[in-house]
Amino acid sequence: MDPIANLITGTDFLLFFIYAIFGFLLMRYLVFRDVSIVSSPLLFWVYFIKLAGCALMCYLIVNYWKNGDAINYFTDGKALGELIKQDVANVRYLFLSAADFQEKVNSDNYTTVSSIVVGENNFVVSKFAAVFYLLSAGKFLIVNFFFCLFATIGEFFLFIALSKKYPSFKKQIAIGALLMPSVLLYSSFMVKETLAMGLMGIIFYSLFQFFRKKRIVWHLIVIVIGGLVILWVKPYIIYAILMAVLFSLLIRLIVYLMKKNIIIKGITILSLLVAGYLFYKNMNAFNGYVVDFVDTANFFQNQYNSDFGETSSFSIGDIDPTVKGFIQKAPSGFFTTYFRPYIWEVDKPIILFSALESFAVLLLFFVVVFRNLLYIPKLFRSDFFILYAFVFVIVFGVIVGLTTFNFGTLIRYKIPAIPFLMLFIFHLKNQSFKRKDKEIQAVIP
Repeated sequence: MDPIANLITGTDFLLFFIYAIFGFLLMRYLVFRDVSIVSSPLLFWVYFIKLAGCALMCYLIVNYWKNGDAINYFTDGKALGELIKQDVANVRYLFLSAADFQEKVNSDNYTTVSSIVVGENNFVVSKFAAVFYLLSAGKFLIVNFFFCLFATIGEFFLFIALSKKYPSFKKQIAIGALLMPSVLLYSSFMVKETLAMGLMGIIFYSLFQFFRKKRIVWHLIVIVIGGLVILWVKPYIIYAILMAVLFSLLIRLIVYLMKKNIIIKGITILSLLVAGYLFYKNMNAFNGYVVDFVDTANFFQNQYNSDFGETSSFSIGDIDPTVKGFIQKAPSGFFTTYFRPYIWEVDKPIILFSALESFAVLLLFFVVVFRNLLYIPKLFRSDFFILYAFVFVIVFGVIVGLTTFNFGTLIRYKIPAIPFLMLFIFHLKNQSFKRKDKEIQAVIP
């Protein structure tokens, strides 16, 4: 019998349903016991829609694709879990690096461990899989259930944090943070993005609580540990977050200085002009900072197109390994990440839903931005988090768009930024409605 096809049996779905019921009770009455009654139906529907996506993806991985990262993570998670079941002292393996783990199990003469542990980021996911394996009766489908449960908890925490900060458009935030089809489906099974989405939601919730001075020590610990795990699993997410914070603070500093007296304002403008001129004239001096990134992007692009041929791979053309070349391709990377695949680029049924979503987001983004273009600077000045969210979306989009050249992976890689893109769009749209209401009230006698 095919060992992959045997990963899921008919009885596993019954067990999946039982776990799903207990999982919801756990969330509703333990994790989210303070959630308002209004949000309870939302939690229910989001949870069970994601579980449907989890079951679908697991079925496709096992019976259609017959391959995938989820199978690799499960294989190593199972090996780790079996070691712990043999001797509880083997829980120490969960705290080793990938290289140290492989060396240790070889020296201890364990033969049940898979040989596919490659890279620290993969091994971190396998560690989570091992913990969930011990709770899952050794079932592949149930291990995926726990990943789905973890992502649901994190995403709902993000929704709670954002809806408390922006209560005037809570329904739109629910759409952006919880109900986008790509997020629902591609953070529902055992992949890095599912883990990252859960961690990001928990981290941002803790950040909001930290700044509200609630349980400061606890939330600081959560932020640090969660950030480290994401750094191991998906380091470019942390890089994008840090770059967005730095750029946002710089923009805020410039805006602050421009509000001062004429002398400080003049010095600020002059400094910006001089800095811009020096950067332009010495742009080649910064090439070393982007050459590795560009070489990696070109390598991935060539690899995708050679390996996948005419299937779901695509190309944006070779990137010149200079700062100028990177800047020229950056808009293409941003656009590709959030607004592709186009409908006419669909070659697989599962890609069609993502193409329709990308097209809808494209229309909404440009309509809202075009109608409120002059208001955007004011919005950024008045709300630092929206400024940060937009800069994060740009930085993240450029990184992903210039290093991913297969629609299947692109759809999955972009989901950590989708809630923040939608937050920006809906916030801008909401402010537009508020201005119109004020204009109407102003003319009513």
